[in-house]
Amino acid sequence: MFTTLLLGVPIAAQAIPSPELVIGSVTSLTQVFAVGLAMISGTGVLVATKLGFKPQTTQQRYPLRLISALLFFVAMLAAANYWQFKSHQNAEQARLQETLLRPAQFAGTQIKDDTLKETSFTKQEENPLAISTEQAAALLAAGDTAFFDIRETGENAMGSLPGALHIRFPDFLQSRPLQPGQRAVVFCHNGNRSSETCAELAKLGIDCNFIAGGIEKWIVEGRPFSDAEVQTLADLRAIPEYSNKDTLLSTADFTTLVDTTDLQILDTRYPGDFAAGHLPGAINIPIRALPTDELMRRITALEDKPTVTACYDRRSCFMGQVLGLELTQNGINYQGRYTLPWEYFIA
Repeated sequence: MFTTLLLGVPIAAQAIPSPELVIGSVTSLTQVFAVGLAMISGTGVLVATKLGFKPQTTQQRYPLRLISALLFFVAMLAAANYWQFKSHQNAEQARLQETLLRPAQFAGTQIKDDTLKETSFTKQEENPLAISTEQAAALLAAGDTAFFDIRETGENAMGSLPGALHIRFPDFLQSRPLQPGQRAVVFCHNGNRSSETCAELAKLGIDCNFIAGGIEKWIVEGRPFSDAEVQTLADLRAIPEYSNKDTLLSTADFTTLVDTTDLQILDTRYPGDFAAGHLPGAINIPIRALPTDELMRRITALEDKPTVTACYDRRSCFMGQVLGLELTQNGINYQGRYTLPWEYFIA
């Protein structure tokens, strides 16, 4: 059994009729109606003969109204089956997508790894190291302050603030691109990683500020972006496209992979949360916390076989998708994200 005190009572995956089953059912019903129509027509002729009526020698006339009614009934039945199939499919997809928006802290739960910081926008604004997007825009225009984008490589590939340098969040403190007395503005997607980085830089005597709300707020306000086509947040693609980037696996899908393949399961949560419970045999690769050299070492150590990332909340789902890009670029067969890991049990 999945050894964890994770996120709730297991829910059985809903069975969804396949398109083949729907089409097969409709085809079978059509055949039944056809046979029935033939029997009705044949029986009618036999009864008429017994009663002394002579069959007409002219060309046989088919009961068009009856045929039309039967065809209409079959069409309505097919439409009802298709509607039921799509309704189940949409409901299941919505269930799989719920985890993509699930906060790391909810209903009394809390992050179990002390090294993972999560700062709300309200708390960011109260931070003395925070600056507004308006202040950041003025510094960027002045050109005498270094700006650093500390998001993941895949995020940065989709665009950044004009002229900003890119260094991944876990690499920043390790590489120390600034010296005490220098000034820097760091930013990420929504201000979490940058507020944490800035606090550490300030301890080193570096004059650091971070943009409260990050790129997310910057774009919403319509400020300049390196990709001129990005005018709204909806225009900003999180990371580049790759195979199975948006594939979400149901419990049935995941179970099938476990039963039929030599599946490799990866978990991107921080070690403390991973240790509190995870899927059997899962490998912990907390990409958000790993410097690039260590991240590449762990990816290189993986086997080249079907691989899935398990995710439990908004952050781990996104980082699972980011890790999927890194895996794909390193030639590993990435299958997608399993967003309902607490449903999986081994008998």
